[in-house]
Amino acid sequence: MENMFWRRGLVVGIVVLLVGAVFLPCFSGNIKNMSVRASDYHRAATGKNIIYVDDDSPSPGDGTWDWPYCKIQDAIDNACAGDDIHVCNGTYKDKGPVCRIDKSLTIYAGGDDPHGGDTQYPPIINASYFNNTIVVTTNDVTITGFDITGSSKENGTAADGGLVYWYSGIRVEPVVSNCNILKNIIHHNGAGIRAYGYTFIINNTICDNLDDGIKVRAGYIENNYIARNGRVETKALPSNADGIEIYGISGTSIINNTIIDNQVDGIWDDTGDRHTISGNIIENNHQGGIDLFEARRCMITNNNIISNGYFGIYMNVGSSNTIANNNISNNVIGIFFKSSSSNSIENNIISYNTQIGIYLEESSSNNFIKNFILYNIEGIYDYKSSNNIIYNNDFRENNISIELTFSIRDVIVFNNIATTSTIKLRATCSFAIAPINWWGDWRGPWHNMKRRISFVLVFPWSPIEFPINSASTQYLKNSYPKV
Repeated sequence: MENMFWRRGLVVGIVVLLVGAVFLPCFSGNIKNMSVRASDYHRAATGKNIIYVDDDSPSPGDGTWDWPYCKIQDAIDNACAGDDIHVCNGTYKDKGPVCRIDKSLTIYAGGDDPHGGDTQYPPIINASYFNNTIVVTTNDVTITGFDITGSSKENGTAADGGLVYWYSGIRVEPVVSNCNILKNIIHHNGAGIRAYGYTFIINNTICDNLDDGIKVRAGYIENNYIARNGRVETKALPSNADGIEIYGISGTSIINNTIIDNQVDGIWDDTGDRHTISGNIIENNHQGGIDLFEARRCMITNNNIISNGYFGIYMNVGSSNTIANNNISNNVIGIFFKSSSSNSIENNIISYNTQIGIYLEESSSNNFIKNFILYNIEGIYDYKSSNNIIYNNDFRENNISIELTFSIRDVIVFNNIATTSTIKLRATCSFAIAPINWWGDWRGPWHNMKRRISFVLVFPWSPIEFPINSASTQYLKNSYPKV
């Protein structure tokens, strides 16, 4: 009986050893190849390969989790269009460009989530001040979650004495479109981003670049922090740098960005058409907030444009644009129109500008409707202009509410001109029609109106004040209880 139990135990032991010999290599292989399985799952879910890069990997690597490439360019060169490249934290430094992207790829930082990224310690891509940092030469590329720095310094001097920078943190080449630049920190380059095709630029921090923060021909620019671009800290001449520079193509959208403390303008546009500029904070830029040349059919709405060095909005040879529902305050001049026509300026709060709320020079057929204009030295100054309509606005506590100089055929009607200062209307060598306004007194404007060789028809005037629009009422209530 003892022998029988012994023999049975021996048989069971042999069976267990055989099972272990068969399955243990498979089990250990599964552990070893778990990252390969993760890549398989990623491929099954997305239809893409995932390729890994880690600067600490022994050179050259093969792109697997166990042996990543040590250079981003090696991953790009060995990828297929549509693949994802996962870049681990670290510093990727070379004499730029550090990477040239010539395939439709998603290149993302930190974690296995291609829409994520390590925002606290992002991988650094540094061009060592040689050339561009990243160059994109094909459509449908996504770059997410990097610290991008070190593109080349100045390349020369412009005719006006400013420095010229040809290289950028990210350069998207001509005829390239539908690229996505998301959640990156782009700093201490020539320009931050230079894009020649339609590009999506979203949720980036773009600051302390020597040239413009963003140079773009057309694109969608949303939720970026764009600050201190063009601020040269040495004795070298500063560049003529803006927060955002647009040129050449219509249809750019600039939505909900913070654009502050840039060297020249917050936003500069050359020959723009159908741009949308909405929901931005544009503050403390050294020359102006928004500077538009030959702009047509643009929408500028719901922005805070405050404390810029000279003007809030400057429009030269602009037509058929809409400026509505903005807060334009604490600039030298709030809105400056030069040789511009057929624009609509509606429902804006234009206040505390140190010289003029709205300045018109040689501009015609513009409509100023339901704006709230207060505490400027002059509310509206109209110089050598004609056929402008000033309708249903509220003027309060400007030193001079309206001034006309060498202007003709302006229509000023249904406004509250309730300034308590010395001059509500001053006209010099001008002709205007200004009936049915509330002049802050049932007696009309006669007791503080000045006309110098001019004809301004003010009769009949309104004996009562017109209702203030709700936005203006709330603004007064919250910010200026003394009024």
